[in-house]
Amino acid sequence: KADLFLAVSGARMEQRLEGYERVRATATRLEPLIREFVRIMMRHDPDGRWASVVAEACAAAASDEPFRLALIEQRARGNAFITRAVEDLAERAGIEFLVPMENMDRLCTAMVRGLLLQRLLDPATVTKELNEETLIAVIHGMARPRARTTQRREHDEHLAPRPGGRADARRGTHRPR
Repeated sequence: KADLFLAVSGARMEQRLEGYERVRATATRLEPLIREFVRIMMRHDPDGRWASVVAEACAAAASDEPFRLALIEQRARGNAFITRAVEDLAERAGIEFLVPMENMDRLCTAMVRGLLLQRLLDPATVTKELNEETLIAVIHGMARPRARTTQRREHDEHLAPRPGGRADARRGTHRPR
């Protein structure tokens, strides 16, 4: 049963990864990338039934070490792709996250999976749009402008105005030496 789940889960993941790759190739901003990734997830589990199967598999894997390790490895492969895509666009956008990406990955995956399970129970309230907007809000809440690096600071020191230089003269704060 574990092998069957891993095979089906692996095939479903490959389909999602193909979609993620298409989005990553064209995305130039982080928010549209995240929105499209969530939409792909929703297309592959529109009512949350697959999320319930995954939850059952996780419960079974907890007492089956080879299955647990295989499931962790399989999930890590898919999540690594998403993490790299988010890191790449975050780098270009000049932002960083308040927690390490591997923790962001776990947080966001758990949140989306939980929302999908809630959608299974209450699709009228837990809409696709709610899933999308919730993940975007979490990403925004965890993002901040990237801190300047030491290398940059060292470079900035070379550009800092010198006391008594032309900038001081323009401001009227120049004091002759």
